[in-house]
Amino acid sequence: MAEKIGVGRFTPADVGAEIHYELLKFKEISRWLVSRLHPSGFRCPRCQADLGGVEARREKWESLEQVRCCECGKKFSAATGTLLEGSKLEPREIFLMADYIDLEVPPRRIAERLKIDVGTVRSWQSKFKALAEVAGA
Repeated sequence: MAEKIGVGRFTPADVGAEIHYELLKFKEISRWLVSRLHPSGFRCPRCQADLGGVEARREKWESLEQVRCCECGKKFSAATGTLLEGSKLEPREIFLMADYIDLEVPPRRIAERLKIDVGTVRSWQSKFKALAEVAGA
Protein backbone atom coordinates (compact mmCIF):
# COMPACT_ATOMS: atom_id res chain seq x y z
CA MET A 1 0.00 0.00 0.00
CA ALA A 2 1.36 3.42 -0.96
CA GLU A 3 2.17 5.85 1.81
CA LYS A 4 -0.25 8.78 1.93
CA ILE A 5 1.26 12.07 0.82
CA GLY A 6 1.63 14.77 3.48
CA VAL A 7 1.11 12.55 6.51
CA GLY A 8 4.56 13.09 7.97
CA ARG A 9 4.83 15.05 11.17
CA PHE A 10 7.19 17.03 13.30
CA THR A 11 6.79 17.99 16.91
CA PRO A 12 8.16 20.81 19.04
CA ALA A 13 10.51 18.25 20.64
CA ASP A 14 11.85 17.34 17.17
CA VAL A 15 12.63 21.01 16.56
CA GLY A 16 14.30 21.35 19.95
CA ALA A 17 16.55 18.41 19.15
CA GLU A 18 17.59 19.83 15.78
CA ILE A 19 17.89 23.59 16.29
CA HIS A 20 21.24 25.20 15.48
CA TYR A 21 22.42 28.34 13.72
CA GLU A 22 22.79 26.92 10.20
CA LEU A 23 19.30 25.46 10.33
CA LEU A 24 17.82 28.94 10.86
CA LYS A 25 18.47 29.79 7.22
CA PHE A 26 15.19 29.82 5.26
CA LYS A 27 16.34 27.20 2.78
CA GLU A 28 17.56 24.82 5.49
CA ILE A 29 14.43 25.15 7.63
CA SER A 30 12.18 24.66 4.61
CA ARG A 31 14.14 21.58 3.59
CA TRP A 32 13.95 20.19 7.15
CA LEU A 33 10.19 20.81 7.43
CA VAL A 34 9.51 19.30 4.01
CA SER A 35 11.57 16.20 4.82
CA ARG A 36 9.52 15.71 8.00
CA LEU A 37 6.16 16.35 6.34
CA HIS A 38 6.96 14.19 3.29
CA PRO A 39 9.00 11.19 4.47
CA SER A 40 8.18 9.36 1.21
CA GLY A 41 9.84 12.14 -0.80
CA PHE A 42 8.82 14.45 -3.64
CA ARG A 43 5.54 12.98 -4.88
CA CYS A 44 2.42 14.36 -6.50
CA PRO A 45 -0.54 14.46 -4.08
CA ARG A 46 -2.96 13.58 -6.92
CA CYS A 47 -1.33 10.76 -8.86
CA GLN A 48 1.46 9.78 -6.42
CA ALA A 49 4.11 10.10 -9.16
CA ASP A 50 7.68 10.24 -7.84
CA LEU A 51 8.99 13.62 -8.99
CA GLY A 52 12.42 13.53 -7.37
CA GLY A 53 14.42 13.43 -10.60
CA VAL A 54 14.53 17.12 -11.60
CA GLU A 55 16.74 19.01 -9.14
CA ALA A 56 15.49 22.53 -10.01
CA ARG A 57 11.86 21.50 -9.40
CA ARG A 58 12.83 19.72 -6.20
CA GLU A 59 14.50 22.91 -4.91
CA LYS A 60 11.33 24.91 -5.66
CA TRP A 61 9.24 22.29 -3.85
CA GLU A 62 11.58 22.32 -0.84
CA SER A 63 11.21 26.13 -0.75
CA LEU A 64 7.41 25.66 -0.55
CA GLU A 65 6.92 27.11 -4.03
CA GLN A 66 4.37 25.67 -6.43
CA VAL A 67 5.42 23.06 -8.95
CA ARG A 68 3.48 21.17 -11.63
CA CYS A 69 3.36 17.40 -11.80
CA CYS A 70 4.87 16.20 -15.09
CA GLU A 71 2.51 13.20 -15.05
CA CYS A 72 -0.97 14.60 -14.31
CA GLY A 73 -0.44 18.38 -14.51
CA LYS A 74 -1.58 19.19 -10.95
CA LYS A 75 -0.04 22.32 -9.42
CA PHE A 76 0.94 21.94 -5.76
CA SER A 77 3.55 22.82 -3.17
CA ALA A 78 5.11 20.88 -0.32
CA ALA A 79 2.57 22.59 1.97
CA THR A 80 -0.38 21.04 0.09
CA GLY A 81 -2.29 18.71 2.37
CA THR A 82 -0.11 19.40 5.44
CA LEU A 83 -0.41 21.52 8.56
CA LEU A 84 1.47 24.24 6.64
CA GLU A 85 -1.26 24.58 4.00
CA GLY A 86 -2.86 28.01 4.23
CA SER A 87 -0.44 29.23 6.88
CA LYS A 88 0.59 32.85 6.58
CA LEU A 89 3.68 32.23 8.70
CA GLU A 90 6.99 31.53 7.07
CA PRO A 91 8.89 28.33 7.91
CA ARG A 92 11.34 30.06 10.27
CA GLU A 93 8.47 31.46 12.34
CA ILE A 94 6.81 28.05 12.58
CA PHE A 95 10.11 26.39 13.44
CA LEU A 96 10.95 28.92 16.17
CA MET A 97 7.42 28.78 17.53
CA ALA A 98 7.69 24.99 17.79
CA ASP A 99 10.98 25.37 19.66
CA TYR A 100 9.46 27.92 22.07
CA ILE A 101 6.48 25.61 22.61
CA ASP A 102 8.87 22.75 23.37
CA LEU A 103 10.63 24.99 25.90
CA GLU A 104 7.22 25.78 27.44
CA VAL A 105 7.51 29.52 26.79
CA PRO A 106 4.13 31.16 27.54
CA PRO A 107 2.03 31.90 24.42
CA ARG A 108 2.01 35.67 25.05
CA ARG A 109 5.84 35.72 25.18
CA ILE A 110 6.08 33.66 21.98
CA ALA A 111 3.71 36.09 20.27
CA GLU A 112 5.83 39.04 21.41
CA ARG A 113 9.05 37.42 20.20
CA LEU A 114 7.67 36.51 16.78
CA LYS A 115 5.50 39.64 16.44
CA ILE A 116 2.36 37.61 15.81
CA ASP A 117 -1.04 37.38 17.47
CA VAL A 118 -1.28 35.27 20.63
CA GLY A 119 -4.30 33.53 19.06
CA THR A 120 -2.02 32.30 16.26
CA VAL A 121 0.34 30.81 18.84
CA ARG A 122 -2.53 29.07 20.63
CA SER A 123 -3.83 27.76 17.31
CA TRP A 124 -0.42 26.21 16.54
CA GLN A 125 -0.20 24.78 20.06
CA SER A 126 -3.52 23.05 19.36
CA LYS A 127 -2.27 21.74 16.00
CA PHE A 128 0.87 20.32 17.58
CA LYS A 129 -1.12 18.80 20.45
CA ALA A 130 -3.54 17.13 18.00
CA LEU A 131 -0.64 15.76 15.95
CA ALA A 132 1.02 14.39 19.10
CA GLU A 133 -2.24 12.67 20.08
CA VAL A 134 -2.60 11.13 16.62
CA ALA A 135 1.00 9.94 16.75
CA GLY A 136 0.52 8.57 20.26
CA ALA A 137 3.34 10.71 21.63
